[in-house]
Amino acid sequence: MSEMHLSLEEVEPGAARANPGDVTATIAKIVSQSNWLHLGGAQGQRIQAIANQTESQDLFAVLRNWHTYLEKRLASLLPP
Repeated sequence: MSEMHLSLEEVEPGAARANPGDVTATIAKIVSQSNWLHLGGAQGQRIQAIANQTESQDLFAVLRNWHTYLEKRLASLLPP
């Protein structure tokens, strides 16, 4: 591994490439697509797949979608 150390005099400031709104939206998108993966393995991937089907990435919308999925899935397991 190699390292490079620069002093403040050796670095030129760059122009900002994104506005704060873009940054916030990008962070929200990344979090919404990965926040269930901490469960690990196939279980986390299945939950994340259901969460990703939600049109809005609002937490309550995701939880409503998860609730609907569970109701349908559990109802299918009950005897007629």
